[in-house]
Amino acid sequence: MDILTTIGRSKKEEEDEVSIPRTSLNKFIKEQMPSVRLTNAARDLVTQCCTEFVHLVAEHSNEICTRSAKKTISGDHVVDALKILGMSEYISEVEPLIDQ
Repeated sequence: MDILTTIGRSKKEEEDEVSIPRTSLNKFIKEQMPSVRLTNAARDLVTQCCTEFVHLVAEHSNEICTRSAKKTISGDHVVDALKILGMSEYISEVEPLIDQ
């Protein structure tokens, strides 16, 4: 078991782990970095990092949503989560997608 799957997760959560589909990640990597080749181990690590990032942002977004007495996470909750997590540099990429 690696460190990324153990941080802040219970055994039940580890068993229910959801990951980004490998084919989607492969396509994304090819589109973003067409001249880069990754070993299977590196590809698995990137998948784990992406999954952990999504979980982290979703968890914080959910906490913000709950505190504001809402039942559905909105784009604004995600933006606030990114701010709290110190990832403000991603907000300019996210904001145009909020109203789509």
